[in-house]
Amino acid sequence: MHVTLDGSPAAFGWSGCATLGELLARAEQACGARGRVVTGLEADGAGLDLAARASWAGRPLAGLQALSFTTAEVDTSLAATLDELEAHFPALRRELETAAEALRAGQDARAMEALAGVVELWEACLAVAQGTSVALRLDLAQVRVGEEALSDRVARLGAAIAPLDEALRRKDLVLVADLCAYEIPPLVAQWEEAVGVLRDLVARGPTPR
Repeated sequence: MHVTLDGSPAAFGWSGCATLGELLARAEQACGARGRVVTGLEADGAGLDLAARASWAGRPLAGLQALSFTTAEVDTSLAATLDELEAHFPALRRELETAAEALRAGQDARAMEALAGVVELWEACLAVAQGTSVALRLDLAQVRVGEEALSDRVARLGAAIAPLDEALRRKDLVLVADLCAYEIPPLVAQWEEAVGVLRDLVARGPTPR
């Protein structure tokens, strides 16, 4: 398998990696050590959405011929990513409201479409937080956001979507509607606060070795 990084043969090794997700994590770690962040990935010429990595991270490397990573400097790339993420928070609130209203009106298909956007953005928040930690060589347990460690905030918010996933799995649409209307919206503000802290960290740059 031929692996390139910004057009040149990748200098990091991928021994022991069995899936795309594992190799991406290896690449992010290597790039983070150089003050850079992965901004794009192509597998056999097909671009993969990094914000939706959960949908392809388990794909085996076996059978792939070529992987191409693109990167950017941490400060410019992460700042742009955080800007984009922040711009989506109003849409996240609207999608939660839409999902709750649609479910109560019996418009299940419309609700599921809105919920897909909710889950995708939630996963993007987690990926950005983890990517910032790696790229800046930071221990998020040492960073405060409000009254808790940023690592705890990210872990708690990441786990907060689990009840929604479980309710969807059980097709408990009454509970899904309640979660979208009452439980999840207050957490959006907590994500916004966490993203604000991440922005400050990016402005400071990588932690010196």
